[in-house]
Amino acid sequence: MAYVTPLYSGTDAQIDYRLGLVQAGCVSDTQFAYHADARERPLRWVGQGLTAFGLVDQGVVAGAELTPDQYDMARALVRGFHPGTGEQLVVGKVAVPPAAKVSSSVLVDAVTAEAQRLGVAPEELFEGKKARAAYATAAREVARRPARAALKVTDAERLARTAGLDPEQVWAPEKLAAARDALYEQRPVLDDDGNPKFTRAGRPVTQRVERRDSVRIHAFDVGIGVPKWASVFLAFAPDALVDRVEDAYATATDTTFRWLEGRTGYVRIGTEGRGQQARFAPSSGMAGWVMTHRAARPVGDAEVGDPHWHVHITVANLAQGPDGKWRGIAAGGRDLMRHTHAIDAVTQAQIRHELHAAYGVEFTRSERTGQWALAHVPDAVISQFSKRHDQVMAALKKLGYDGNTGVSAAEARWRTRASRSSKTEATAASDTTLREHWRAEAVAADLDPEEWMPRVLAAYNVGHTRLAPDVNASAQARFGIDVDELVDALTHPETGLTAHQRRFDHLEALVAVAEALPHGAAISEVEQLTAVVLAHPAFLAIDGPTALQGQKLAGAERMRSGQAFTTADVPALERDIITAVQASRPEQNKAVVAADTAAMAASVAEAGQGFPLSAEQHQVLRQVVTNGRQFEAIEGPPGTGKTTLMRAARLAWEAQGYTVAGAATAAVAAQNLAAESGIRARTVAQWRWRIGHRDGLDGVDVLVLDEANLTSDRDRAALYAEAMRTGTKVVEVGDPRQLRGVGVGSMFGYLHATLAGPRLTENRRQQQEDERRALAAFRNGDHLDALRTWERLGGVVATETADEAVAAMVSRWMAARAGAPDPHTEARGVLMLAATNEQVGRLNTTAQAVRLGEGELAGPGATYDVGDDRKATFHVGDQVLIRRNDRTGEQVDGDGVLNGYRGVVTALHDGTGERPEGVEVAWYPPGAALGGEPSSAVLTPAYIADGGLDLGYALTAHKAEGLTVSAAWDRPDGTRNQGTVLTYGPGQDAPGLYVSLSRDRGQALLFAARQDLEGPREDALYGPPRDQAELTDRVLAALAERATATADNANDRPVLVDLGQAPPLDHLPD
Repeated sequence: MAYVTPLYSGTDAQIDYRLGLVQAGCVSDTQFAYHADARERPLRWVGQGLTAFGLVDQGVVAGAELTPDQYDMARALVRGFHPGTGEQLVVGKVAVPPAAKVSSSVLVDAVTAEAQRLGVAPEELFEGKKARAAYATAAREVARRPARAALKVTDAERLARTAGLDPEQVWAPEKLAAARDALYEQRPVLDDDGNPKFTRAGRPVTQRVERRDSVRIHAFDVGIGVPKWASVFLAFAPDALVDRVEDAYATATDTTFRWLEGRTGYVRIGTEGRGQQARFAPSSGMAGWVMTHRAARPVGDAEVGDPHWHVHITVANLAQGPDGKWRGIAAGGRDLMRHTHAIDAVTQAQIRHELHAAYGVEFTRSERTGQWALAHVPDAVISQFSKRHDQVMAALKKLGYDGNTGVSAAEARWRTRASRSSKTEATAASDTTLREHWRAEAVAADLDPEEWMPRVLAAYNVGHTRLAPDVNASAQARFGIDVDELVDALTHPETGLTAHQRRFDHLEALVAVAEALPHGAAISEVEQLTAVVLAHPAFLAIDGPTALQGQKLAGAERMRSGQAFTTADVPALERDIITAVQASRPEQNKAVVAADTAAMAASVAEAGQGFPLSAEQHQVLRQVVTNGRQFEAIEGPPGTGKTTLMRAARLAWEAQGYTVAGAATAAVAAQNLAAESGIRARTVAQWRWRIGHRDGLDGVDVLVLDEANLTSDRDRAALYAEAMRTGTKVVEVGDPRQLRGVGVGSMFGYLHATLAGPRLTENRRQQQEDERRALAAFRNGDHLDALRTWERLGGVVATETADEAVAAMVSRWMAARAGAPDPHTEARGVLMLAATNEQVGRLNTTAQAVRLGEGELAGPGATYDVGDDRKATFHVGDQVLIRRNDRTGEQVDGDGVLNGYRGVVTALHDGTGERPEGVEVAWYPPGAALGGEPSSAVLTPAYIADGGLDLGYALTAHKAEGLTVSAAWDRPDGTRNQGTVLTYGPGQDAPGLYVSLSRDRGQALLFAARQDLEGPREDALYGPPRDQAELTDRVLAALAERATATADNANDRPVLVDLGQAPPLDHLPD
């Protein structure tokens, strides 16, 4: 897995670690100072930019060995100095040390109190524009981030005195003294030639100066690792092939670096902002060095790590532009980071290509991972030699991170640094010693390489290799796939480039091409194939400066290879949908209800539900059912009564003689629509199957598409086309500010604006007015103000570590559920939510462990495989989540089950009685009243192993859309639960956090760990939090910044807007 890690401070420890002189924070034993260090192979200089330093005669040139006498040159390079002359080439950003600052909030409070005492405005205490401006800036920062706002101690003291205040009365004298000590340092005085001055006694002359800490990115650590199968192949290859195979790996990584340098080694000249944009310019190239490792870090007490051939390339953040000036590279490094996936893809493609050509080896897709794997290598071998990977994944999962999408490779390294073992003396052992150790380990695990390596090398052993393919050979023979197959793979609606997004850039296409080639290819061939594929009519280039705005990496449109593309079916289906909506008008007379019939239906609905519709609901009801246009869209935030409205609308349509049906993406959402509104509903997938295989929407006058913001536009296009055929009216109900679907994207918000559709606004769910205001503010983009409202309500718990956050969250969950009359009521009254499956898994296992400790769960439990290489133990009394549909009883014994049901374990069966082996679960379907006979079924081991069952104390936010947590009871401490939701914030985007914080009727609690929100950059800029108030402030600021960055998404915007064939959203009627 490739990664790019920015190095912010450029300290000796950071650099020496990458020179192989520091191991996991400890300097290597001096007796192994050169050969028995972390390098394992000689360090080598890399980068065409080295030639700009003019040190070729001293061996500082790409490909040459970086020797110990050149270490100071490497250190100087990273710090922005000329490695030969010591001239400073790049002046980096510096900042006052955090320890040299004092709280601005304290000053603002003191100034405000003094102004009130004197009866004047605070700014009147300051004389002069500069002092007033300085105070105004400090006050604004306090308003934004009160606990983190801080001033340099001398500036703070000066402002206090200007306002007539004694600094030692404003701040504690000891805090002022400590800050002053941290502000100053002694530095040597230099003469005109830059040499230190000395006194007559021979002592260096120093001066007391203000200290500044560097906060610029000094360098980037680019890690390139080969797949585990490649490391295993090298470890067990015949002796005669070992050097050739390693040379092939080294050549592949060198070629990848040169390719990366050519794409991202540019500089940007000019200023950014105020209508100006910096321009790309070629540079002298990158400069740095590479360190090679053969093995991973040892795990536990192991003498050596697993086979893991990889390189670390340290790249200085500087390059010389065409004007002779030195600047940072790759758009501040963002373009380097954007290439992370591509680095992996092109490196692996080269290695597959070389091994296939030279040794005739074959590759297949792993059934377990879906990635390319070396044919004939048992999966058990890969698992046996993946101990460090498993350790990292276990550490990440403990922190609650998703191994696939929740954390980047670089962030994974940083967050799991505490799990690292030091590299041992054996790490520097000879190749022969390491290979003998690994072979012995394989044999001991009954995985003798002699049993499977001959099959891997079968073609080579009989002389069949492909070193010199015919230049006229077909693409199929050359790459293992022909161009038409490649296009089909890249345009596949479920797995292709637009399976989960509307648009992609050239780099993403290149990655997809590289990963699709069974036999791999050289980088030049991958680039050529990418160009051929993107020229195919199945793809479409998107021009315009906004085409990539809102994509996964901010600023991608300002980087090289930022051209956007889409597959041709996307604008076609968008055009069909938008055309249908634009043509929708009252004169179509689709499912029109008379006004008096609508009024009667509203009265019947009110009588049946026991509470009245609001004036707003009455208005929207009349607008929808008396309007004859074929396509309609209703927007409503959480808690505004959308389902209640649909109950009344169904009564109106049916009273007029129309047939009404419903659809939703999730099965449990479809059932909830049916239970709450009485509309017979199916999943969108079921409707699409009926459209393709049966009568589709024949006989359906009105189709209500619930939670329409989750509906993929590929599904929407199919439903719209069928509705046009049958004349069915389609009424979409949803909220574009809530969760997004997983497909190509959902235009629900765009369609609602196009139609100028009705909107519900009155939140009738949350009991607290302050919480309703906070949700409204969050929805409007005032994320920080909204989060601070929850803090004032006592609803925010900020901790330093994830362990502390999980402990606090489960503790509050235990308190909230106290006094629940039964487990089913409890499940409807208290719920924990988080962003990823791993976070949810950690909360679930912790909650279960606490309940076990409290004696609430019966028996020893039963452990089952639950899919994804995981096991789970279930006890009688556990809350569980059903995760797979089985309506017909193929793998369950009892009532049919749907994905999303929450239930309680009532029995564990071993198969010796009347019931089959498995876990018996009881539940109440959505909308069912508690107290009657619950539904139940025994879920078999096969069903559970297919991912059908998991613990259900916590859910992901995606599982929670549409839920209302409202069951009430009195707790033993005298408080009353009215519906409590506890949310873990890190990892949530704006829609996810909005959904999570809006599920409760009574109270929403937000938990977050700073460890999950801040990294090395923030540590360098701000230091550790000084107190709990600053910790909370920084956590809320980070959550708000994440929410703001993810509030809008490119998938919400049709490609036709980028093509100029549809109006932008802000040009549509409001």
